[in-house]
Amino acid sequence: NPKPFNPQPLPNEINSIENSEYMPTLTVDEKQIIFTRLLSCESCPRKKQEDIYTSHFINNKWTLAKSISENINTSTYNEGAQTISSDGKYLFFTACNRPEGRGSCDIYVSTWDGIDWTKPRNLREINSPYWDSQPCLAADGKTLYFVSNRNLNSDKTRQQMDIFVTYLREDSTWSTPVPLRSPINTPDGDEMGPFIHPDNTTLYFSSNAHLGMGGFDIFFSKKINDSTWGDVVNLGYPINTHKDESFLYVSG
Repeated sequence: NPKPFNPQPLPNEINSIENSEYMPTLTVDEKQIIFTRLLSCESCPRKKQEDIYTSHFINNKWTLAKSISENINTSTYNEGAQTISSDGKYLFFTACNRPEGRGSCDIYVSTWDGIDWTKPRNLREINSPYWDSQPCLAADGKTLYFVSNRNLNSDKTRQQMDIFVTYLREDSTWSTPVPLRSPINTPDGDEMGPFIHPDNTTLYFSSNAHLGMGGFDIFFSKKINDSTWGDVVNLGYPINTHKDESFLYVSG
């Protein structure tokens, strides 16, 4: 049942021939895009390294993308998988293998001071000794979804990726993260790439376990209340294919 959808690549100011670009985020006014770029790095262990880039929509076209800030990107560590608050003041992102980190990858937050992004702070209250990544902040700024492999699957042999949620408390700290219940997370598959629509009800995410077309597909589910979610729906072809699809972003 194909859907009337014709995906088009963004221009060369954003997409490049030599690098991979993914995990896009838009500001509320849709005038700025923030995304992750995979760069070559001869001094890095895997010869690749992620940084966060940004481009602005001016005079009906996108500017040449550039590094978002020297306070956020480093020359050796991975930075990416970002989300920005609706007021544009807070940037949550993932950084890996930093000396102050709790696990392989942690979630950090940086504040816009009017000129630049501040030195990021490790959200230690929600990070774990495991892999924590792909944060998505709800429009109200009080609910944060992210992905972690801190859970073991049913046969206790593999750390699977699940979507977690945490809530901002009155003292400005985040609550203990809890995994989303079924039908979002599955017992033996991986769920990743959460995106909560500005309606604060529709959650888009990727999974390789729900009924799909192959690999990771993008699904959505509507929130019934804080702990209950409705049926999981596949977005269909040609958004989903037999290959991997993830990191959908929907504007307001």
